[in-house]
Amino acid sequence: LVSHAMLETWRRSPPGRLTLTAYQQSGGVPHAIASTAEHLYEDGDDAERQMLRRIFLRLVALGDGTPDARRRVAPDELAAGSDPDAAAALVDKLAEARLVTADDGVIQLAHEALIRFWPRLAGWLGESREDLRVQRRLADAAAEWSRLGRDPAALYRGTPLAAARTWAEHDGGLTGLTHAEREFLKASEAAQDAGHAAAIRTARRLRRLAVALLALLTAASVTAGVAVWQRQTALDAERAAV
Repeated sequence: LVSHAMLETWRRSPPGRLTLTAYQQSGGVPHAIASTAEHLYEDGDDAERQMLRRIFLRLVALGDGTPDARRRVAPDELAAGSDPDAAAALVDKLAEARLVTADDGVIQLAHEALIRFWPRLAGWLGESREDLRVQRRLADAAAEWSRLGRDPAALYRGTPLAAARTWAEHDGGLTGLTHAEREFLKASEAAQDAGHAAAIRTARRLRRLAVALLALLTAASVTAGVAVWQRQTALDAERAAV
């Protein structure tokens, strides 16, 4: 944080000097990195701003009773919902601005001060927290499904699938869907549809079986009635003969 604040102070100062005014303009040690992020966001066009929102939301791990924290993310995930080349170029731009770091193919925020001190990111997180929880569960489920060799038993069904489908239709654009998440959702929908179709076929077979059993029971009842009538007739004839 000190390094970033000093760099931003240097950029705002007259040549060869570091001034207090420039330091204050940079936001100081706590706010300099957030100030840099805000300037980068304001300088972008609408498409870049939308991608920046997706990228930063993906880079935050939501706290559960604990503060939100940085999240380590693969570069492919940051391209969710965006053009991969444009997303990669924007990530490079963020790295040059020292807002994110890239190490061994993993991207993460340069410092958690961005989460604490950048009002815009705090606003995004406040607006999208529940949607992000749905997305995180979907991402984890998709990763587990892939790890298990796409085992059908790991697919979503019922309420989890309904929640994920609703999120994807209405709010999925906030963070976008990765290829793996989209494939998992499609496979879950196909599996549930197949299950419904199988249940309908089973119900139809059971109905046909019930009709057949009813017919057999009716025939058996009629046969029994005829047998009783025939026996009674025979007894009557025997009595008459006697």
